[in-house]
Amino acid sequence: MKKTIAYSIFLVFTIAAQVVSGTTLEVKGFVNQFNSPVGFHKVYFTGSGFQTYTTTDNLGKYSILLQANNSNGVFAAFTINCLGDTLSAFKEYNSQSTSFEIVFNRCASVQRTTVKGIVTYQGRPMPNQKVKFCFNSPQAIADSAVTDSNGLYIKTIVSAAQSSGLLYAITTNCDDQEIQQSSFYNIEDTTELNFNYCNGGNFKILTGRVINNQLKMKKNDFHLRLYQQNKQNQQLEFLASTESDIEGTFMFLLNRDSKYLIKATPNKGTPARPSYYGGSPLWSQGSIISLGNDSVKIINIPVAPMALNYGNSSIAGFVLDTRENKEENHSVYLQNSIGRIIDVGNCEEDGSFIFNNIPEGTYTLYTDVVGLPTNPIDITINDSEQATDLKIIVNKKEVTHELILSKGEIETTTGFVELFPNPFQNEINYTVTDKHEKQIQIIDISGKIIFEATFPPFSSSIIHTTLWERGFYVVNVFENGLLIDTRKIIK
Repeated sequence: MKKTIAYSIFLVFTIAAQVVSGTTLEVKGFVNQFNSPVGFHKVYFTGSGFQTYTTTDNLGKYSILLQANNSNGVFAAFTINCLGDTLSAFKEYNSQSTSFEIVFNRCASVQRTTVKGIVTYQGRPMPNQKVKFCFNSPQAIADSAVTDSNGLYIKTIVSAAQSSGLLYAITTNCDDQEIQQSSFYNIEDTTELNFNYCNGGNFKILTGRVINNQLKMKKNDFHLRLYQQNKQNQQLEFLASTESDIEGTFMFLLNRDSKYLIKATPNKGTPARPSYYGGSPLWSQGSIISLGNDSVKIINIPVAPMALNYGNSSIAGFVLDTRENKEENHSVYLQNSIGRIIDVGNCEEDGSFIFNNIPEGTYTLYTDVVGLPTNPIDITINDSEQATDLKIIVNKKEVTHELILSKGEIETTTGFVELFPNPFQNEINYTVTDKHEKQIQIIDISGKIIFEATFPPFSSSIIHTTLWERGFYVVNVFENGLLIDTRKIIK
């Protein structure tokens, strides 16, 4: 019996010693709503060794002592906001930091916190690196930033959620894998999260931005192509391509020093002119890039904006690349008489392109193929004229052209049907001129069927085209299921 009593006393003292060896946390604060105190409102606390709550007094104030099991850790305080959601605050404590004041604004619509840091590679700053930010979960992207020329980023993030919590910063390393850093944050505080772009490795990095002060650069606005000079024959050869990211940033990882040429081409819908590094639209006048001893090379590619054209003429055709290692998609450039590029035609997958709304005048048309003579072609076009069936042929030695220029209205009448006007605006008149029924199919430049109908013998009809896009269309005429005629029309 004495042994049992002695053991019980020993156990009591052991537990008491554990409690004493923990940490007492003093937490006080208040809860308000629209700058008015919220009385008799519950505030909850959870941490190592405790899970409890207290209630505010009639002035919205509260005070509580929390007994933690350890001397270092994190605890959470939370309450319910005016929308019924949880409003949380996280605090770190240690033996020197045991007193806290936590204020809850139940209906605050906006919370702000600032995050900053640096991204480095081999001890040097890593510019143009995208960093994404998330609150409490790495899957919920709240905002993003891009490092400057010194590898630094800073971002004030606006949130309508919690006044504190866990903040994630995420970027991509040299292996194209996402890496992340995290830290607890409080509103109006600044958190610092730094990254090492690559552990090991001996890459050289070519990075930069496509810039234009009149354009707000978005992701995928530009297509970047990188060419490398062959040291044996000094010829430029295609090496890699990428799409621009936010703020026009781009990056290439290179295995060795060499000489490079880089081109920025606007993707469809981006009102800008193409340009090589150095400011020229021609590869032969672009600036060659050499990294030398630099592990990171930073460049900018300025691009000029593209103005809208207002005219009634069109130029259509296609590019045929007969080389074994052909380019993915060619771009065709239309240059006016003073040498300014007024439009860029990005070829479709079948190589077709079209320029619409071209004013009358004399133009130079070319496709720029790195390593080959440009061999531009001059076209003089009057109002409402259509240049169709322009064929640009790319082989391993040169670029050549074939052109058919149609004056005024394009003929679209056969022995079976009449189709007019061409070019058309808001409607097409269609007449079957013989005793056989005809099936009509109209296809746009992407290959999508936009109109199908059957017309009786000796009939006339109007096809309404108001909602059709401006461009190039193919009309297929069928009789008894057999294709008997194909015509091209232009809106």
